[in-house]
Amino acid sequence: MRGTMGAGGRQSRRTWILAALWIVAIVFAVVVGAQDDSGGSSLISKVVAGVSALATLVSLASDLRPRGTDGDDDRAAPGDQLAADDAGQLADAVLRSWSAEEEVRRLHSPWLLPVAWQLADSNLSSVPEVVFRSPATGEVLPPGQRGPEAGELGDLVELFTTMPRHRLVVLGPPGSGKSVFVIEVTLALLRRRKPGEAVPLPLQLASWDPEIDLNEWLIRQLTENYLLTSSKRRSPQDIARELVENGKVLAILDGLDEVPQELWSAAVKRLNRSLRAGQPLILTCRTDDYRTTVRAGNVVSESLAVELRPTGAETALRYLTEAAPGGDSSAAWAQVSARVRTDPDGPLAATLRSPLMISMAREIYCDGPRDPRDLLDERFDTRETIERHLLGELIPATYQRGGQQSRQRLADWSHGRPEHWLRYLAARGSSPANPSISWWQFDRAVAPLVVGALPAIVAAALVGYLLGPLPGLAFALLALIVGASGRSRAWTLETVLAGWFDRTGAFDSDPVRRERTARWIALTAGRLIAAAAGVGYGYTIYQDRPLYRAAADAVMVGMAVGLADGFFTISLRTTPTEMRIASYRGLTAFLRRFLIYLAMGAAASVTAWVLFRSPYVQLVIAVVFFTFGLVDSINVWLDVPTDVTRALSPRSTRRDERFAAIARSVTVASTVSGVTLALYWIAGAPRDGIGRAVVVGIGYGLADRLMGLATSVWGRYLIMKTWAAVSGDLPVRLMLFLDDAHRRGVLRRAGAVYQFRHARLQQHLVQSGSG
Repeated sequence: MRGTMGAGGRQSRRTWILAALWIVAIVFAVVVGAQDDSGGSSLISKVVAGVSALATLVSLASDLRPRGTDGDDDRAAPGDQLAADDAGQLADAVLRSWSAEEEVRRLHSPWLLPVAWQLADSNLSSVPEVVFRSPATGEVLPPGQRGPEAGELGDLVELFTTMPRHRLVVLGPPGSGKSVFVIEVTLALLRRRKPGEAVPLPLQLASWDPEIDLNEWLIRQLTENYLLTSSKRRSPQDIARELVENGKVLAILDGLDEVPQELWSAAVKRLNRSLRAGQPLILTCRTDDYRTTVRAGNVVSESLAVELRPTGAETALRYLTEAAPGGDSSAAWAQVSARVRTDPDGPLAATLRSPLMISMAREIYCDGPRDPRDLLDERFDTRETIERHLLGELIPATYQRGGQQSRQRLADWSHGRPEHWLRYLAARGSSPANPSISWWQFDRAVAPLVVGALPAIVAAALVGYLLGPLPGLAFALLALIVGASGRSRAWTLETVLAGWFDRTGAFDSDPVRRERTARWIALTAGRLIAAAAGVGYGYTIYQDRPLYRAAADAVMVGMAVGLADGFFTISLRTTPTEMRIASYRGLTAFLRRFLIYLAMGAAASVTAWVLFRSPYVQLVIAVVFFTFGLVDSINVWLDVPTDVTRALSPRSTRRDERFAAIARSVTVASTVSGVTLALYWIAGAPRDGIGRAVVVGIGYGLADRLMGLATSVWGRYLIMKTWAAVSGDLPVRLMLFLDDAHRRGVLRRAGAVYQFRHARLQQHLVQSGSG
């Protein structure tokens, strides 16, 4: 605690020292500026004075700039205690999410298919002396105390908790129930979790690039999928980093085999390098694929491998018979059972040993009017043909069921194209490399020009209105060309700076601060360019117009340039937010940011006076920085990450982001319109001010990179959804369709994102769509 407070005290002293130096620099500038400027040495002195004031101000602004989303108040609390509190909230959220998933998939109706397992071949595990050695005492558990070597789910949980190293590799063939195992083991561990223990967190490994450190990827997944926040207003990245670095996350990584095959060995090597001492882990993989990786000399360090066993044919038949509604259906299943018993090694019996195929057979033949005797058709003479049949019939059978035939309220899509929409989502809304269907990333499913055209045209219209048609047309062409390339995000100054920091190793110990610093520098650069453009334009009209009218016109040009250069300086939001007006910490962040802008404006104005002795230049710079200060400070106030404890579904995150996006848009439009009206009222031209206030307000309300509606996460989603609905690729009521697909069991939900229930279903949809 003493060290933390000492650091805060040192930062406070640095701030006061820099503030004092800034005041001295400004006084020096004023004194020099008051002297006769007839000599060249006086001009040099002015330049030195102005540069001194600006340099000191930059240092002061850097010191005042919030290190977190809202200052450092929360950092006084011990990091481990903060992480423990956040872990408790995350555990509650994950438990609610996966309990709902378990219920939607009816895993316990009529009863849970047994998850049988046994120890895998010894060469797939680390040596027992490592797996069962206590990190605290160095003693190796004797064989009789190492837990069960085979059994069902409860026995496997007991084995995992008994192991000193807590690293488990779960193997099985395709469709062997690994995904169901992930759900059930997550819930079992959560229900027996004690305060302070790690939170089991299921994640799809397909989106991991082994070039990235595993823990950095975990932080990113936590940030994007669960949208963490806390009462102390820390950023999601800060919270996720504290959870991971304090050992409060037990990663359950589903699907090493879904990483590209050529990267399997690299993935295991990177995983071993990333894991910290004592860091727990559960990994799932297909048996043959993991065996191939092990042959290449790679095994997950300090891990024990177990293998899921096939479901018995009799167990599967009893399950399907009891799940059937009775009557003719039970008689039909009796004939299927007879075939399986007659030919226990045949293709049908082999297919029904897979929990995935059992669940699909249930949904096709037990939850609807279809006849299971279809499976006895002579066409299905191999296991592969039966599996293709089940995969192909799942979607049609699922959407033939209406709300009257189900315990859940289901939407009627009989006049739509649900299978086509799901194919589109499988191919464009997600990918094998990123299987999550995140509504806030749907804009990536269409050409970048589709999403970027509206804000670019609006900004170009504002530039053309204030500067003339040629500048407006030039900006429109440039913005659309860059936007159409698909690399517009990579070409922003913010991204270039972040990449340069990454290559040079700057902020390696704090990647979050690296990203914030890059954004702050890029934003400041854009505002300075806007101020310079306003001053430059004003010089061309200053002699022909009254002071205040010339200043008002110059400020409008600066605002137009500030809107336009944002397309090339700062990157768009990538995750949803919500809005909390009644926030003391948010108000503190607003005041801090606004104070920085006022200080920058004051320093720039004094420097301009020293260099040019022009009240016009001072006025333009002061108003530009005042206006941008209001806009950016309000954005900091209203920009709040979505709360994982309240918004755990895709629908709720979209609702919160929609409200926040509209509120930000109205706020920025009102702010810039109000400033414009005030300027032209002071200049004695209120009628001109009304028209310009409307144009500037609409421009910023729609196209501003920070607060514009069309550039917001929700705005881009709305544009994409409209485009896809017009083209017939997605329904108009997209969120209702996703919710309904989840209730039907086609999709599963993980936090605020959807995923296809199984990778094989997604692959089948992609292949059938391309065929």
